[in-house]
Amino acid sequence: MWYMCTCVQALLANIASLYAVYHGPEGLKTIAQRCHGMAAVFAEGARKLGFTVPAKTYFDTVAVEVRVCVFFFTHVYTASHGTQVSEGELVMGCQARARS
Repeated sequence: MWYMCTCVQALLANIASLYAVYHGPEGLKTIAQRCHGMAAVFAEGARKLGFTVPAKTYFDTVAVEVRVCVFFFTHVYTASHGTQVSEGELVMGCQARARS
């Protein structure tokens, strides 16, 4: 008989372990490299556009210093695009998407 744990933390831990087993070591490495690669492209593009990227190291989330006028624009844009905005900073997270 199978029992499902309803504790959210345990459920997330089980899902994470199944995700790791399903993809294996090489699959996880590929996913991590892809996420970091997207973050690096975003950071480099922001630098080329004249923005400041304060962190020298990052994995999948990049913070960019923004001007106030940009803040209002990005606040509207980010409502549906998975980014976070606080005054003077835009934080962008890069995630792997499931491929069917």
